[in-house]
Amino acid sequence: MSEMASCMFLKFNKYWSEFNTLLCIACILDPRYKMNFVKFCYKKLYGNDYNERVEKVEAKLKGLYEEYKKN
Repeated sequence: MSEMASCMFLKFNKYWSEFNTLLCIACILDPRYKMNFVKFCYKKLYGNDYNERVEKVEAKLKGLYEEYKKN
């Protein structure tokens, strides 16, 4: 049982050790939360290094918007 749990934990960490950018974008588009909530969460998770990660999310969101605008 513990071997199976260890394997499950490894798979869980593989997908959730980094906060998912797509979930951040969905949160930003939700009128209840917006960008401030993502900044708050990143600050709690990553401490002083959160600005770099927030900029990556913003860049991804802007890229998606530009792709949308083309179509």
